[in-house]
Amino acid sequence: MALLSNIEPEPKSKQHWVAEEAADVVVETIVERGARTIERNNLERKAYPFAAKAAENAALSYVSMCYLPAAEEPQEEGEFDLEDEPMPESTDAWARMSIQPRPQEYKTHQNSPQLSPNASRR
Repeated sequence: MALLSNIEPEPKSKQHWVAEEAADVVVETIVERGARTIERNNLERKAYPFAAKAAENAALSYVSMCYLPAAEEPQEEGEFDLEDEPMPESTDAWARMSIQPRPQEYKTHQNSPQLSPNASRR
């Protein structure tokens, strides 16, 4: 081991640097393409179960909205009683048609002609 520690590494040539950079680019490209392939395969594997589950949830939601459960029928006759009718609220004076109109009195003027039922119309 003592012999190896005395040996100094040779300075790297320009060709050595170019080859190292090329190898770095090739390895990086292989890793990126492999990661994309793995990710695509993973998504494709999960896509069909996800779509099936989403379709199932949509169909079940639609069916549950269409067929709402009805109230259960009473078991015994004494259990079912109608609730009392609620008391009507007092009407507000601002409510439309809540105040009965007063009858209008028609006054005739002294100078206005009075029509009789037998009067002819011109």
